[in-house]
Amino acid sequence: MKQIFQILKKIIIIVSAILIYGCAVNPVTGSHEIVLMSVEGEKQLGEENARQVAEQMGLFDNPELVSYIQSIGQRLAEKSPYQDVNYQFQIVDLEEPNAFALPGGYVYVSRGLLVLLNSEDELAGVIGHEIGHVAARHSVQRLTRAAPIGLVTGITSAAVGIVSPFLAHTVSGAGSLLNSTILAPYSRTQENDADAIGQLLAIKSGWTPEGITTFLNTLDRETERKGQEGDQFSFFATHPSTPKRVKATEVRAVELNAEKKFQQKRYLIAKNHKAFLNKFNGLSLVLMLDRG
Repeated sequence: MKQIFQILKKIIIIVSAILIYGCAVNPVTGSHEIVLMSVEGEKQLGEENARQVAEQMGLFDNPELVSYIQSIGQRLAEKSPYQDVNYQFQIVDLEEPNAFALPGGYVYVSRGLLVLLNSEDELAGVIGHEIGHVAARHSVQRLTRAAPIGLVTGITSAAVGIVSPFLAHTVSGAGSLLNSTILAPYSRTQENDADAIGQLLAIKSGWTPEGITTFLNTLDRETERKGQEGDQFSFFATHPSTPKRVKATEVRAVELNAEKKFQQKRYLIAKNHKAFLNKFNGLSLVLMLDRG
């Protein structure tokens, strides 16, 4: 009887949370969806966990390179359909090639990813993809789906603890963001959506929409060269690639290039390929020193 009472109590908590946070309009699709987090809660969550990223992973100390990343990011963010958050861009001090986004507009690329890039269009494609995850509120959707399961089963994890202050006080243990819930692979639909948003942002901002496609092909070749599927915290581990996904980005790029309403005058911050490569001088040496 006591167990039934506890389950009913948790169900009431879930329903109450839904009533509090209610139905929100997705900024990308325009459709209504149930979320257990307000925009202000999303911002607070992002701010708190951005501090954890800085403490646990570390940020790469290269002001000139960070400024370059931020310039690309802010230009893309200006075209984002989601303008309720303050987009911020940093380089995380990891040799594994990856990029990820936190709720509230925090976007990161690793220095290990930067050395694999062949063009500014690729970099814009990667950053645009991560902005796409933020704009579609994919992390908020994931946490919303995970919260009821955690409450009903009694599992205490970051998936429950960081959804909102209301839910955090309901179960014990706030947990840490840096776990499989946030950095686990996105669904295929979410990946395709983020690709589509990123490609649209790229062409609207003066870059070509093929960037994400060529980067995925480069990363795929690099993974094959190493003879492995990628580290636990590699781009492919958190953003799984499939031939269908790569093909979809190729087709979408052709379509976007054909639509005159999306075409903008190409405008690169690094004026040519040599200037682009010069931005990353020394990064390869840092990676070699890491690997000893």
